[in-house]
Amino acid sequence: MHTVPPQKIHLDTTVPGDYAIRITAREEQPDIPVPPDGRITFEVPIGSRYCTPYLFNVLKVCWSTPVEKRRVIAVVRGQKVLRRLSASDISKLETDPDGFQILKLKR
Repeated sequence: MHTVPPQKIHLDTTVPGDYAIRITAREEQPDIPVPPDGRITFEVPIGSRYCTPYLFNVLKVCWSTPVEKRRVIAVVRGQKVLRRLSASDISKLETDPDGFQILKLKR
């Protein structure tokens, strides 16, 4: 199983505790609630369903998206998906003094 580096997000919104992080790279993984301070750290495992397919185990038939560019991270409120992100998207966000990437959401 491949992973991207641990993700650290500071959810900047009025009530961060109303939100959760959903990782869609694996099946049956529960949503991760965002604490009241809005700061959350989590791992993003990438399962085997993203393997590169080969024809006759020799010829590569397509190239899979790099792990860090797969939008498998979702910010949700209830069952509604508000944002889909990749590790690459998160790395481009502004960083707070504690090293968390700041994701601003309007309520």
